[in-house]
Amino acid sequence: MPKRIVGVLLLPLAAAAAYAQSAPASFEVASVKQVTVGAGLAGEQVNAGSFRCNCSFSSLLVIAYDMVGARIEAPAWTQDYMNVYQINAKLPANATPDQIPAMLQRLLAERFQLVVHRESRTTPVYTLTIDRGGLKLKPAQPDPDAKPIRFTNLSDGQLYFAGKMTLAEFAEFLNKSPFDRQVVDLTGNDGSYDILLNARIPEDALRPPPHFRLGAGIAESATDPGPPPDPLPYIRLRGGKQIPADPTSVFTAIRNLGMRLERTRAPIEFLVVDHLNRVPSGN
Repeated sequence: MPKRIVGVLLLPLAAAAAYAQSAPASFEVASVKQVTVGAGLAGEQVNAGSFRCNCSFSSLLVIAYDMVGARIEAPAWTQDYMNVYQINAKLPANATPDQIPAMLQRLLAERFQLVVHRESRTTPVYTLTIDRGGLKLKPAQPDPDAKPIRFTNLSDGQLYFAGKMTLAEFAEFLNKSPFDRQVVDLTGNDGSYDILLNARIPEDALRPPPHFRLGAGIAESATDPGPPPDPLPYIRLRGGKQIPADPTSVFTAIRNLGMRLERTRAPIEFLVVDHLNRVPSGN
């Protein structure tokens, strides 16, 4: 029988609200355009005092409100990856990257007339807790030059992480993976550890990947390509590192780290879009 958790409320927006008062009110200048797929690389970039983004509106909401997409209630078209928005913005002098979400919130309100509210809903979740036998992780040693390696396959649910992080950051890494529900950190541990995880989310816990329409018309008239080639026993990551392509279940892998991931229900904060224009106003 699943456990019921009382009094657990995630507040990932609190940080954004806290620095919004002291952060620059807006970008110094910003251009917002509705473009077609292929107009530059998808994703976001922050460098040399600028912020650039080519992504769906759903991704803009994730960046602006630092919230997992599964906890954002918005019109279906916002997740259409054929409908892309290009933003080129200049940051105010001395602005830092962690101030961008608050500035992006204001930009979306001005150009798209975006209106949102937040509400708590009791919903199915996974809780991350420390197992009875305790953690099986080594405390991380300070190393400013160390860069963690992350890999997530949205289609088949394979996850890979090698590096140091807190358990709260580990839960956030899991939240950015294609689980079918939110992960709540209940470890109560704020230490930083060396973590190595290579695992796969089982099908019964895997969120379906985003729906892509690109090439759908071509597929209907294409000839039968025959059986797919045999999969490689490994995956090659950036820098040439190879990892096994058929890892164990993520639930087993996390138990091997001295933690448990269990299904239950808890109140979670959602972002709800009340009003939104599909076409941005002029620059």
